[in-house]
Amino acid sequence: ARRALDEIARFGEMRDLRDVRDIGGAELEQALREATGELAPFAQFTAVGDAAQVTIPSDVADTVVQAASEALRNSVQHAGRRGGAGGTDDEDVTRAVAVEFGARQLRVLVLDDGAGFDPARVAPNRLGLSRSILQRMEAIPGGSASVHAAPGAGTRVVLLWAREEPDAGD
Repeated sequence: ARRALDEIARFGEMRDLRDVRDIGGAELEQALREATGELAPFAQFTAVGDAAQVTIPSDVADTVVQAASEALRNSVQHAGRRGGAGGTDDEDVTRAVAVEFGARQLRVLVLDDGAGFDPARVAPNRLGLSRSILQRMEAIPGGSASVHAAPGAGTRVVLLWAREEPDAGD
């Protein structure tokens, strides 16, 4: 949690100072595919849209990969407990990561059919969801995230980024 807070603080402070470049959608797709393979090797990974025709600022890509990775870590850590603490293990949980490339936007879904939870009941000192996913995505222009979950109904994390339109005077 401390590391996530430090990363978010550094991101905010360094955002204008970093060498932000555009990367290709295929590079982002590969980074997400690798993170999925490392964190949840049995998760299904899909990509929709023409990644080769999309460019994304590198800081946005980094943020999306970090937020998706946190969502996967949370799934691996918590979703297998369908029966509550001491319940079934992770083998019966299906996970998926899907990235959708659009002309001016990007959407990443991290899904599982595991134990689920009530987001309103997450303790305020638990930072993975609020800071490492939601606030991390909201810290980038055009970024947002949402978490849809219910006990016994799995979890769906949606990461969105839309390229902001330039002002008419630009």
